[in-house]
Amino acid sequence: MPLSRFYPFLTARSLMTLADVMYIMILTTFVYQQTSSATYAAMLPVLRMVASMSSGFTSPVLVDRVRFTRLLSVLPVSKLVVLLIFTALFDPISQYIGLLFLFVVLISIVDGWTNPILSTVTPRLVENDELVKANSMLSMFNQSISVLGFAFTGVLVVLWGSTIMLILTSAILLISVLFLAVTIKKIEPEEKVQTKKTSWKAMKEGWVILWKNRAVRIVTIMDIVESIAGGVWIGAITLVFVKEILLQNEAWWGYINASYYIGTILGGLLAFTISRYIKKNLVISMAVGSFLFGILTLLYGVNSTPWIALLICVVMGPAYQIRDISQQTILQTSVGIAQLPKVYSAHSIVLSSTTSLSILIIGVISDWYGVRMVYLFSGVGVLLSSCLAFALLPLLRKQKKEQENQTT
Repeated sequence: MPLSRFYPFLTARSLMTLADVMYIMILTTFVYQQTSSATYAAMLPVLRMVASMSSGFTSPVLVDRVRFTRLLSVLPVSKLVVLLIFTALFDPISQYIGLLFLFVVLISIVDGWTNPILSTVTPRLVENDELVKANSMLSMFNQSISVLGFAFTGVLVVLWGSTIMLILTSAILLISVLFLAVTIKKIEPEEKVQTKKTSWKAMKEGWVILWKNRAVRIVTIMDIVESIAGGVWIGAITLVFVKEILLQNEAWWGYINASYYIGTILGGLLAFTISRYIKKNLVISMAVGSFLFGILTLLYGVNSTPWIALLICVVMGPAYQIRDISQQTILQTSVGIAQLPKVYSAHSIVLSSTTSLSILIIGVISDWYGVRMVYLFSGVGVLLSSCLAFALLPLLRKQKKEQENQTT
């Protein structure tokens, strides 16, 4: 299958990412302006995560009872409809923070059903030989779009107001839905869904695969370790490090974030360029990416020079992207296409829970031992995670041999 089949989905996914970034930035800015409360503003990502996780538990039931292409068409349209209603009613409901939060929860519930489905589209459109290239393009475009969204949304909200920006966000989401409609036509038609599984059996199937499939289990454990370690990059910890260690003002907080985003975009471009090598050496690429990211995190933690911190963050981007794209590809090729949405649902819930826990752990370490120590803790954690990757080598070799035997 030619890679060109993937381009409409790449466009749709990138526009969805832009709409999500704009939507949450608009609401965060608006809530903070109305309440002058950082607590209320901080509740938005928490509500989104909890609502998305809750619906993620029931996502496998939908997968078992509704055709994949049907879900892919209905769920994004449902999100668009809720966002349009929210936009139309924004002026009256904006006076009531509770109602505003209710719409955030509704949209996030739909996201919890939609995201595992979207994560499974790429391997349905692209042959295994092209997966690394497709995942690299998707990551690069999403990171670039995120940078644009974060950079300009806040300014445009001040200039144009929240309502106009929500209308623009709805328009972008509408265009993404149209590109998704083109994507659906390129996906192979499925047989009619027929299942006698109970809801409970469907809900636990992804968790069972997560535990019993050794390759998926190792990748998930690596993600858990790295998610806990990744708590050091939350805004508050980065800001404290900038002020206490780098001895710079808040502007440098933005420079640090921007340099990391630049690095991830360059990383996506690098992964695309060397995709043939990564495809042939998925485990080595994942291990090297994690190892380099761990070393760079340690160097960042012991460094006190601002411009070196910026340089380290730029170099971190490629290391993280190569590791992440390799992990994504291993996950996509280690599970049957029909079970993949269920695995992504379980995987997402595990990582969301871990991320929440990591914020607490990192906060405690920072308070007790200082902000520099949290980066050293994080670096060691990622280095340990990179060692786990080598346990995948015999599994992937066996998998490759089985595939070769099937083709001969």
